[in-house]
Amino acid sequence: MTKKIVTLAGDGIGPEIMSAGLRVLKAVSKKIAFEYELVAKDFGGIAIDKHGHPLPEETLQAVKNADAILLAAIGHPKYNDAKVRPEQGLLALRKELGLYANVRPLKIYPALKNLSPIRNVENVDFVVIRELTGGIYFGQHELSDEKARDINDYTADEIRRILHFAFKIAQNRPRKLLTSVDKQNVLATSKLWRKIADEIAVEYPDVTLEHQLVDSCAMLLITEPQKFDVIVTENLFGDILSDEASSLAGTLALCPLVLMDLTDCHYMSQ
Repeated sequence: MTKKIVTLAGDGIGPEIMSAGLRVLKAVSKKIAFEYELVAKDFGGIAIDKHGHPLPEETLQAVKNADAILLAAIGHPKYNDAKVRPEQGLLALRKELGLYANVRPLKIYPALKNLSPIRNVENVDFVVIRELTGGIYFGQHELSDEKARDINDYTADEIRRILHFAFKIAQNRPRKLLTSVDKQNVLATSKLWRKIADEIAVEYPDVTLEHQLVDSCAMLLITEPQKFDVIVTENLFGDILSDEASSLAGTLALCPLVLMDLTDCHYMSQ
């Protein structure tokens, strides 16, 4: 069966990245007899320039009807002070498709070890699971000349959903270790997060659950990355930690990213 793949090349080096990615897709498809149809759509800054919105209705309908989405890169300095930014399209796309789970694996292969700026990268192999449709990015935002405010909201259901996903990922890995990252000593959302993590852990007796504060986790990612197997955390923390973890491989470009909604089997690769 032929699968429909929507490509979103985006901005800047996006088209170059997409071109390279499609060459890889073509080579792989020949080896596994995978048939696909490509549909290219505007997204991000280029869509703002052409259509006035980073996620035009035509693009939205196309991705809703696709089997998979390939996204290269979006953003440009010229939108830094704009009322409508390319990133708004990315947030909208995640919300519209229910792409609540960001899965970012990191494994250092011997042939690529010399690309790392970090000396201690032997036997690094872990996965970062980031909650993607809740938290501060989707809360209320207020900005004035003298005051700014961002609301970080999480519901128990949103937390349970991503934690169940992470526990299941951990179940299928040899070490079966899940590190839940929060800021429980300060934030109410993190207190709820940790409470629910402990409650859910009893449903996965074969998985070892541990807790880490986000600041200590950031340190350990650099000083002792081998200790991690599966990391699960909220939206903002996951954004920062997964990008930090990419430095172990030398560059973010070497880290695959998959956004998933297992309910309807939507997924987006970036």
